[in-house]
Amino acid sequence: MLNHLSDLLETWCKSQQLEFISADDLLYTKYNELTQSQIDWLNNYITIWDATQEFEVDINTNKLETFIPTFHD
Repeated sequence: MLNHLSDLLETWCKSQQLEFISADDLLYTKYNELTQSQIDWLNNYITIWDATQEFEVDINTNKLETFIPTFHD
């Protein structure tokens, strides 16, 4: 899923004529050059990225107890 989000960011950067770097870096290095719409898009993207990354980490480390409680005899 993170690969798809990276592809989305790359496509968006091209459409906005921005350098393809991380969304965090764009906000940090180009903040004064971005429109409010671009800032909002990047903030929303970062929120989705973080939630997806957290979910994938939970799956990859088998931390399913976060979602499904352990049942005991």
